[in-house]
Amino acid sequence: MWFLGTTSFIVIIGLNIFLMEKENSKVDRLNYVVDWKRVTAGDVVETTATEGVIVPMERHPIFIDPHTEFSEFFVKKGDQVDKGTPLFAYASDNLEQQIALLDAEISSLLTSKDHINAFIQNLEGMKYALPLPVSSSYFGDEQVDVARQAHEEAMSMRVLSVSIDQAIAEKELEKDKVDQDIKKYEDQRRAIENGRSGLTVLSSHAGIVEDISFALDNPVITIISETTVMEGKVSEEQMKVVQEGMKANITSSLFNGRINGEIHHLERLPIDQPHIDKDSAYRFLVDLGDHEKELNIGYHVEAEIVTAEARDVPVVETESIQGNQYMWMLNDRGMTEKRPIEPGLKVKKRHEVKNGVSLGEFYVLDQREVDYEARFITPFKMNKLTKTTWKEASTRKIIKYMLIGLLQR
Repeated sequence: MWFLGTTSFIVIIGLNIFLMEKENSKVDRLNYVVDWKRVTAGDVVETTATEGVIVPMERHPIFIDPHTEFSEFFVKKGDQVDKGTPLFAYASDNLEQQIALLDAEISSLLTSKDHINAFIQNLEGMKYALPLPVSSSYFGDEQVDVARQAHEEAMSMRVLSVSIDQAIAEKELEKDKVDQDIKKYEDQRRAIENGRSGLTVLSSHAGIVEDISFALDNPVITIISETTVMEGKVSEEQMKVVQEGMKANITSSLFNGRINGEIHHLERLPIDQPHIDKDSAYRFLVDLGDHEKELNIGYHVEAEIVTAEARDVPVVETESIQGNQYMWMLNDRGMTEKRPIEPGLKVKKRHEVKNGVSLGEFYVLDQREVDYEARFITPFKMNKLTKTTWKEASTRKIIKYMLIGLLQR
């Protein structure tokens, strides 16, 4: 009897398996699905975390000429300066002496010029005072001697006038030379004046005086910009995925909320000298953009660098995807459906689906619960039965799903 019962049980089980596996069999296959979800829209964001510090965006060193005598500083550490603010000056005693000597030379030449002008005026007065020659159209016997004498005097006046003109011309040349000397000394004086103004060094940038070297070591003054950035470093592994232009979300316990920045500089050389026994790190800067946070230089912050992102896309849980190629879907006919998909960005348990599914469709969370395309049953879950669920479903769908449930019984 025991042998007969065992044999009968094996035959029955085998027959059922045969009927279930046989194509076009009247016996329906059935999947028992416990966990399922709806395809929803969401964001998949891949980030890498690092730390940093708030630093000035720019740092401008000011150098001093070690071969020129220094006079004084006009600013102190912490002062706010604008472009053109006097920073320091060189000594100018020697230049003052040179200017005084040139002024004396120019004054002497101007006096000589005045004397030359007065002499020229006297010569011109003498020329105009000369008597005019007397001419006559008739000469009698008695007037021959007078005419001869008048002619001789006229010749003498002419010679004297020519001599005066020559003297005036010589004095004009002498005055021109004096004018040239005056111009030369004035040019020299102007150059020294410009040099004296150049002895005061003006700031070429606006910002804050960060440091002053009273020992006159270069750089003698350092000016930093008021605009700040975040300076951080990434590891060798992070360097493979981090690029300029990536978003960086900055947070800290020192302020509320976060600052949305962007990496605008990434150095390709390591911060320290490469060493075989030491990991390398690479410096980067984050532009903090417009924000209302009160950031002090030196604040330590955390940064999440967005290395990849997919916004407002169909999102499913990673375990629902088999072989990175397909998913089991629950269609509106009450059947499980093996659906080819094109997966996208994956971050932890969230996976973007580029093609193959639509928002609102249901999918099987644990793919091990489905073996084949067939009808499915699922446990009744009171926690999923809400007023919102009834409102979202049409009357036709409600009746349809109830009939499917009854027929499955």
